[in-house]
Amino acid sequence: LIITHFHRDHAGGNEAFGRNGATIVAHENVKTHLATGTRNGLTGNKVPPAPAIALPTETYKDTMTVRLQGRAAELKHPVDAHTDGDTYIYFADANVLVTGDIVFFGRYPNIDFLYGGSIDGMIRGVDDLLKFAKDDTKIVPGHGPVGTKAIMREYRQMLVEARDRIQKLKAAGKTEDEVVAAKPNADYDAKFGSDARATGNFVRVIYRSLKN
Repeated sequence: LIITHFHRDHAGGNEAFGRNGATIVAHENVKTHLATGTRNGLTGNKVPPAPAIALPTETYKDTMTVRLQGRAAELKHPVDAHTDGDTYIYFADANVLVTGDIVFFGRYPNIDFLYGGSIDGMIRGVDDLLKFAKDDTKIVPGHGPVGTKAIMREYRQMLVEARDRIQKLKAAGKTEDEVVAAKPNADYDAKFGSDARATGNFVRVIYRSLKN
């Protein structure tokens, strides 16, 4: 079981798989965060430590290859992208790239600014993926439908435009609430059909992750 990062929607099944005897693999920071517990940067909600059976049994720092039944999964850690413990996975024989939550298709991504993530880190992480992927690679995002390298380029453009718009407003002295109220990403809000909470949260995580 390869875990792309520590968030509950991606690691919440660890305990069940662990009890079934699965080998759980993740970046070393994922084990640390699961073992100590975490909290949500926007809501303050706390996630308690995971039980020992749910913790990764194999960890890595930079790269790792997992081999099973003739198939190889190449794991790589992009530094401080979505979190400080992200993993993306490439299956060379199938030409499939699993991005974890560095990439979302059809909706706004989350950025965990409390645990190493930032909008600049997300863009850098997507750049790494774009350099790595082939034109015909199947892209499996953390959320959303399977896509292509071309769709991932469009996603990167959205991240850059959102970053630049919010950075400009923040540099002009606008507060976080004022930037949310300004709806700087109204075009993408409409494209994604996002509700007020999703659009506001995306602005807030970018605002808080930007360097002053």
